[in-house]
Amino acid sequence: EGALDIALKHAGVAKSDVSFKKVHLDFDDDLGKTIYDVEFHVGIKEYNYDIDPTTGAIYEFDVDIDD
Repeated sequence: EGALDIALKHAGVAKSDVSFKKVHLDFDDDLGKTIYDVEFHVGIKEYNYDIDPTTGAIYEFDVDIDD
């Protein structure tokens, strides 16, 4: 839940506005380390974040329109 909270705060989104969420640990080959892969949907937008599980640093994020 900590990784989700970091992503929501960064996106400026309230947890109550999220219609779908998925958070899991994954190994990122490019970074060479384990990250939290966070995905959530708000309206027609899909948010994706890669977050360091130790420091909470955001490595990468993007927002797409979910068709």
